[in-house]
Parts: sequence; C-alpha cells; structure tokens
Amino acid sequence: CEESFGNQKVIALFLQYQPEASTMPKGGVFYDQNKLIAHLAGKKNFSLIVREHPNQFSAAFARQPERYRNKSFYSCENVHWHSLEESPFQLIDRADVVLSVGGTVNLEAAIRGTLSVSLGKSFLTEYCGVKLVSSYGESDTFLENVFKSPDFFSVPTRIGVSLEQMSWLDEKIIPAVIGGHQNLELLGLTEEQNVGNLERAFHEFLLSLYKKE
Repeated sequence: CEESFGNQKVIALFLQYQPEASTMPKGGVFYDQNKLIAHLAGKKNFSLIVREHPNQFSAAFARQPERYRNKSFYSCENVHWHSLEESPFQLIDRADVVLSVGGTVNLEAAIRGTLSVSLGKSFLTEYCGVKLVSSYGESDTFLENVFKSPDFFSVPTRIGVSLEQMSWLDEKIIPAVIGGHQNLELLGLTEEQNVGNLERAFHEFLLSLYKKE
C-alpha cells in the first residue's frame, strides 16, 4: 500500500470470508468476488487495492476454502494486493472509497471518515453512513460519478470520529473475538465471557461517540 498512486483515486475492496452467508445468499449478484475483482479492475478512473479476509485460510475457519480461492483468483491484472501484515486501517485511511460485500469493515470505514459502500444485502443501513448498492449497474453509476462531485455521495448520516475519541478507545482495549473457538482458546476466554466482552466493547464504543467534554 506504500506504492504511490499520484493523483489517481483509490478504491479499496475488502474481501469477505467464503463460504459464508455474507456472500451467499446475502451478497446477491456480488457473491462471486472473483468476478467482482475483475469487473472493478477494468475501470480506468481509479486504482484498485484488494485485501483478502484474514480468516480465509485460517485453521479455525476450515470450510474447504480452496474451493473459493485458487492461484488464478490472485492473478487478475490491474489489481494491487494489500498485505495482511499491514494494518487494515492504513488502507481504509488511504482509500477514497471502501467497498465490501457486507461486513463490519463498511462501518469501520464510515467511522474513520472514508466513503463506504456495502454491496448486496447488509445488516447496516444508510443511517450508519454507508451507501447500499444492490446491482452492478448501480455500482458502476456510483463509481463513475462519485469522484466528479462530492455531493453525489449522499446518505442520511455521515459518521465521523475525532482522533481524540479514537485514542480514547485505544486505552480501553477489551479482549474479544468474532467466530472461531480456536481464537477463544488463545485469549483464554469462555463463550460467555466473550459475549459479555463484545457487549461491553460495543457499549464503550457508543459512549465514546457521545462522550461529553
């Protein structure tokens, strides 16, 4: 991601783990992420950076992922791959627009002030500051126009979190995981403890958004 793109706009596509309901059936026409990459790579008005899902080949998520990823999956031209060793937030902050077939990354991008687009059906709504797109035609129209006029990106609410709020969150790290019993074991958490920590983390996050000076 350190590569210089000059004045070229950057689209960051965050892949979803497969097989999982987030892409099939909720992804709709975007369930085939290989097709999605090839489609976006053919556009000329932006550079495309793609980041693989960190759990795609994790032993804790072994659901025959090789059926959804092979060498050809990563050989599409005009695609820049973002290393999993680098911070995903670095990519979010570098990108002009973040795309994903659902997933929490859309909310993370909106919170950090980056234009965020969720492809397919999502548990998010546009009131979260995330643009919802359900077809390739709608996606093409959006990507052709979003850089021409900042006003083209319009959702009821744009979320922004100040750097002070983010640093406050860093001081309140709460151990918790989403999915994978192996990850629970690494943190030494029971399922009940994990659920409680997730609830507490979300509660702390909401408080940070409305924290009074």
